[in-house]
Amino acid sequence: MPANSYDVGLVGLSIVIAILAAYSALDLAGRVVATQGRGRFGWLVGGAIAMGIGIWAMHFIGMLAFCTPLPVRYDWTIVGLSILPALAASGLALFAVSQFTISRVQLALGSLCMGLGIAAMHYTGIAAMKLSATVTYDLQRVFASVAIAIVVSGIALDLAFQLREQTSPNWALRRLFSGALMGLAIPTMHYTGMAAISFNAIATTEILASNFDTGILAVAIGLGAGLILGLTLLTAFLDRSQAQRLSQTLCELQQTQFQLIQAEKMSSLGQLVAGIAHEINNPISFIAANLSPATAYMQSLTQLIDQYQQHYPHPAAEIQTTIDDIDLNFLLNDFQKLILSMQVGTDRIRELVLSLRNFSRLEEAETKRVDIHQGIESTLLLLSHRLKANGSCPEIVVQKHYGDLPLVDCYAGQLNQVFMNILSNAIDALRDRNDSSLMILITTESVGRDHVQICIKDNGNGIPDGIRSKIFDPFFTTKPVGTGTGLGLSISYQIINKHHGSLTCLSAPHQGTEFRIKIPLTVQAT
Repeated sequence: MPANSYDVGLVGLSIVIAILAAYSALDLAGRVVATQGRGRFGWLVGGAIAMGIGIWAMHFIGMLAFCTPLPVRYDWTIVGLSILPALAASGLALFAVSQFTISRVQLALGSLCMGLGIAAMHYTGIAAMKLSATVTYDLQRVFASVAIAIVVSGIALDLAFQLREQTSPNWALRRLFSGALMGLAIPTMHYTGMAAISFNAIATTEILASNFDTGILAVAIGLGAGLILGLTLLTAFLDRSQAQRLSQTLCELQQTQFQLIQAEKMSSLGQLVAGIAHEINNPISFIAANLSPATAYMQSLTQLIDQYQQHYPHPAAEIQTTIDDIDLNFLLNDFQKLILSMQVGTDRIRELVLSLRNFSRLEEAETKRVDIHQGIESTLLLLSHRLKANGSCPEIVVQKHYGDLPLVDCYAGQLNQVFMNILSNAIDALRDRNDSSLMILITTESVGRDHVQICIKDNGNGIPDGIRSKIFDPFFTTKPVGTGTGLGLSISYQIINKHHGSLTCLSAPHQGTEFRIKIPLTVQAT
């Protein structure tokens, strides 16, 4: 009997279908993971059908590529049953890679079940062949084909799990390469299994004739499988595009929400600060205005008393008793100190009011050229009570290394809010450390010709790697419930973005934390 051979064209078609099925498997895994509820179940079932048909089509076209001089008929019932293991294996694979995590044991069990399912599909298809020959199997090659199916299934599951989400670098290129690799590996199992089969012609009076045209059937199956997989990929692409648009819309809504929260917060804070500043400024101005004439009056009265003591060194007994009772010398000296203390106190309150006004900048809705150092100083003044020693917590020392900065055109009130958020977090981090040498270092410098940089560094415990990547996420906080909203750094990040600048965090455990703010000298109003 002439030797068996393969139709090279059909072999190539089977490999193309295998690559398309492999790529579809990687793409479908991502859609199953990205959806929830009924949508996830729909993708799981639909994906299993499409992927199963693709794998089955590859194997059946590979069988049709097998050329033997004996007429071959197929039992179409058994052929139909051979697709069931492919569907089951595909459903199992998609379910496995859609889990949140997958252990090595789960991967091994999934590979075993999927590989056995593919092998069952293959040898069920072989059993559907009817021809005037006995079929013998080379058990070593059979076991080799099953082992290849299991190994290829394991590789496919691992790649599908790793590439199911669009988070890895060069995701699209890696998925395309992985699909091609899997597509080339899958036919290896099939043709190893075909090599394990030997047909021995037998004498028979029954005349068999093929019940199909090999070329037409193979092309029809290839076109059908390609159409199904193509429609599946198109549906997945449209679904992914819609999900991306929804995600982008949600992100824009969140940013709008944060901006509204920030605007409302700054508006409320500005109105509160402006009201307090106004109410405090009026009486303080009155007191400050009267301290100067009060000092002059005191000096005049003191001069008059001195003159009386010179001309009347021996006053009447009643007057002398009053002088002794009120301790006139102490009263005169202490009254001068009292007036001086009141002057210092009113100056301090007026500085605080000015700092409140500089911090809030309520009247400045647009950009304005401001002194960055003035904003930092105003913020430090408002936080001065938290920097002082308190009970068991020592004083936090603030070191300032200011560079020669030009005036910066910016949203001053919002930039001051960034300073407040970062400095408040630094103070919280240092209080948690509870050490004897607590320090915050503030450095400013010009960067190039058109940018300035503000660095705020503490010597706290630092931020762990797993947390540092999330600190700018909305509502993320490591503080106890009720003590933090998780919006401070997120809003600060949005503010710096609004300034077309950058806000970065450098930190390592036990090495402290440094925030670097870099903004241009001129910000276009948006």
